[in-house]
Amino acid sequence: MQKLIDLSIPDNPRTLHQLLQDCQEVLRLGVRTGHPRFFNQISCGLDLVSMAGEWLTATANTNMYDFSTSFIDYIKIK
Repeated sequence: MQKLIDLSIPDNPRTLHQLLQDCQEVLRLGVRTGHPRFFNQISCGLDLVSMAGEWLTATANTNMYDFSTSFIDYIKIK
């Protein structure tokens, strides 16, 4: 993977198209920790509830480091 992906810092900014191509390569070449035959002491397979939580957190794009900034927790304490 190191030979296929250029991780050097370029002198000029990269275009959005180049950035998307790099992301596509990382996804294509990366380890599939959600694959049913991936066995590891930390990660094993795909958990749909966890994936839904990840999507919700990323979509909401809110700070989750403190209960007072989390929308749901803010509502719960009122």
